[in-house]
Amino acid sequence: MPNGNPNFAEEELPALEAFFRPLAPTLERFASEHHLLIDRYYHDGPGWDFRFRHPRGGEAYVEVRRAADGAIKIIKMWWQDDYERATRSAKTEVSDLIPLGSIDLYSTLVSALRDALAWTPDCWDHVHSGYESVWHRTWTKQQFDALLDRLPFPALPPET
Repeated sequence: MPNGNPNFAEEELPALEAFFRPLAPTLERFASEHHLLIDRYYHDGPGWDFRFRHPRGGEAYVEVRRAADGAIKIIKMWWQDDYERATRSAKTEVSDLIPLGSIDLYSTLVSALRDALAWTPDCWDHVHSGYESVWHRTWTKQQFDALLDRLPFPALPPET
């Protein structure tokens, strides 16, 4: 579902694909080895999201976002939705600007995934309310709960 530039495909996507092309083998390996769903340019955004079901409930992702020429930010997010109360509890962390040549991207992503998986419900940054008008009109509780079924549970190798 696009949210940004109505001409995203023509005006922004070619530059994003050029930026991510050299990163793609590492990003695809990360997703494959850790059982993550890749969502490229979600809502016309400048990143690749690696989505998964959080073992403590809800949905999470680690995102590699183009932040500047030759630099990225790593975004970690986890949220749990409460259909009955129409609330979303969320935790988000955004890295500083990371020059691509300064890190081992794969190891950085594994570390970010480990961090997100270690979060517990007492760490929420925000609790958002007011989703009744969309959630209750769009889905039954059973349909809403089933939305998580599309996501894989992540796999991590043991720490060494």
